Amino acid sequence: MTSPPFVIAVASADVLPALALPWLHRHGLESVLAFCSLRELAAVGTVSQEWRAAVCHMASLRCSLNHCSDERATQMCASPLRRHVSTIGGTAYCARITCSLLRPLSLLLPHLQRLDVHVQLPLEESLVFPVRLKTLDVEVGRAAGGSDERLAAGFKAAVAAISELAQLEQLTVHLPYGAKFWIDCSLASLARMPSLRSLRLLKAFTLSDAQVAELRALGHLEEVWITSISAPLVCHLLEPPHTLRWQEFIGYDLITEQMAPLLSSLPLRELDAELAASHVDFLAEMPQLTSLDLMLWGKSRLEPKRAMAALSHCVLLRELWLRILDAADLPFTNAQLGACLAQMPHLEQFTLDDIGALTTLSCLTEGSLPRTLTSLNLSSGLCRVPLHEWRHLLQLGALRSLSVHNVFDSRLHADDVALLTPPSQSPLLPHLTTFQQSWMPAA
Repeated sequence: MTSPPFVIAVASADVLPALALPWLHRHGLESVLAFCSLRELAAVGTVSQEWRAAVCHMASLRCSLNHCSDERATQMCASPLRRHVSTIGGTAYCARITCSLLRPLSLLLPHLQRLDVHVQLPLEESLVFPVRLKTLDVEVGRAAGGSDERLAAGFKAAVAAISELAQLEQLTVHLPYGAKFWIDCSLASLARMPSLRSLRLLKAFTLSDAQVAELRALGHLEEVWITSISAPLVCHLLEPPHTLRWQEFIGYDLITEQMAPLLSSLPLRELDAELAASHVDFLAEMPQLTSLDLMLWGKSRLEPKRAMAALSHCVLLRELWLRILDAADLPFTNAQLGACLAQMPHLEQFTLDDIGALTTLSCLTEGSLPRTLTSLNLSSGLCRVPLHEWRHLLQLGALRSLSVHNVFDSRLHADDVALLTPPSQSPLLPHLTTFQQSWMPAA
């Protein structure tokens, strides 16, 4: 007959401490080591055999090797600490390993989740990537004297190897400047990658009709960057009807009259571009935007009232950058800007690069801004507002970052700046942690 649970518990009470102490000691040791860097783990592993065992068997710390040469990567492959490395690369302009190390990495670090690698074409051997990669950044180089046929064959082989990564979520490919060999390479295999959500083809410059069709078939993607391509090519890529669900699309420098209505056919969450069209009416069809960075030209015949009315439909915006060139030719008023901002109850970051003809900053206190705005960046070219307009900024109680450049007709005195934040007894902006100001007399 099976003993009741409480009988088993009482019977084992005497031996429980003896069994639990080693486990508790190991658990406590690993909890402390979880805050160590790779260099510190290497030192800890030399203390004792027990500590070395803890380092080698504890859960992976998922450390990063941001600046990793081939030599350093080779050393890591031979180290017992390799199980704690999940990222090789991950920062801009960092050293990249070469494709000659891909095979050792695949065998010894199959758990890698992010990898930045330089692939030299034509290929000397087939490529094999760590199977659990989620983010892959490939810089493509070309050897001097390589024919376009050999370069294209190497690129096709690289794409085929990448398409085998079933867990890959983000793929970035840096193409050589002005490269044309890749135009004849098919991208159809990318459609077989079930986890892929982000595709970035940098310095692409041009696409073949076949590649356009293949990209249009990648409707499951959420983010697409195809930089340095022409406006007509963007229009061809977004030509209706399509089933694209891209939430972020970067492939243009200027929003033209023809491109503007096509952008509204995408469920974009982020938009970053310079406007070459004479209106922004397409923004009224994009209420789902959460981030907007728009450069406007005052000489583009843009009507301020019409532009602000269209922008006011973007009610979900959390980040807004308005960069205005020749602001004197785009004289929007305080009332127009205030009415627009009042429709954005979630706005947290706002940059107005050239306040133009504004004579007051009361527009910044409209709607929910005093409660939601945490970052504000204002600058001006020729115009200035009176210093007493500071009273409106002091109503923005949630501000954490504030930057004002040539906005006021005089500089805020250091004694007044000291009143803005702690340790002032009654700080005017209690949450402010970053403040910058610059000033020069108006011309």
